[in-house]
Amino acid sequence: MDFSEFIGLLQEIFKVALSYFVSPSKRVFWLYLITSAIIAFVIFKASKTKGNFINYLFNRKVWLSTSAITDYLLILF
Repeated sequence: MDFSEFIGLLQEIFKVALSYFVSPSKRVFWLYLITSAIIAFVIFKASKTKGNFINYLFNRKVWLSTSAITDYLLILF
């Protein structure tokens, strides 16, 4: 594989990855992500949780739980 083929492969990977964020038929469409973040922010404010919103949104206990890791593996493989 020469350099131009490698660049072409990287461009194709980037296009496919980006298509997930711009296609409404995909789970990670940008509007769905923003809407989910807004809903999470409303719940964060209503629950009066201590700490900041980013830590609330990316809680390690949730993202690294056994169930979450199983989900990641199912998505990837």
